[in-house]
Amino acid sequence: MHKDTTIPFMNPAFRDELSELVRENAQRIIQQFVEAELHAFAEEHAVAR
Repeated sequence: MHKDTTIPFMNPAFRDELSELVRENAQRIIQQFVEAELHAFAEEHAVAR
């Protein structure tokens, strides 16, 4: 009998190292942007109090 050599399709949820690195850096950049915007908003409206 011959050995089964079929390869299952990769799970679409699988993440390779490069994709994971890109995702983590994108999240970090977005977080930095949101924090900068929040800081600018707070400074702008702190004078109006």
